[in-house]
Amino acid sequence: ATLGDRVWVDANGDGAQGPPALEPGLPFAALTLVYAGRDGSFGTADDITTTTTADANGVYGFANLPAGLVRVSVATAGTNLTPTVDLDGTGTPNSATLTLAAGQARTDADFGLVGTASLGERVYLDQNRDGVRQPTEP
Repeated sequence: ATLGDRVWVDANGDGAQGPPALEPGLPFAALTLVYAGRDGSFGTADDITTTTTADANGVYGFANLPAGLVRVSVATAGTNLTPTVDLDGTGTPNSATLTLAAGQARTDADFGLVGTASLGERVYLDQNRDGVRQPTEP
């Protein structure tokens, strides 16, 4: 089986991918996939973990996966980004647990992220051109 899609900047925070020009891919995002093993349970000795990195357009994929339960997640720590898509509806928008059938090509495991940082200050008319805002300068 294969699994993948895109990690993108969800500029409007709506959880839906907009046009790439408005909501670009998040380049080089790190993703981890854990296969639950033959017993179908996470956290056991037969789990298999693999990682990949999205390309410059935020596109990623995992190939040659066995059928069964998998968990895919995107690392967002330290990037000032908050996930906006909860693919499996479990309240963990940076992670999705999915069941893959043998030979299945699943291309809907996407992750939208919105920025949490802000930047701003005042624009003023520096009437005396000294580089310092005076109380009388609008």
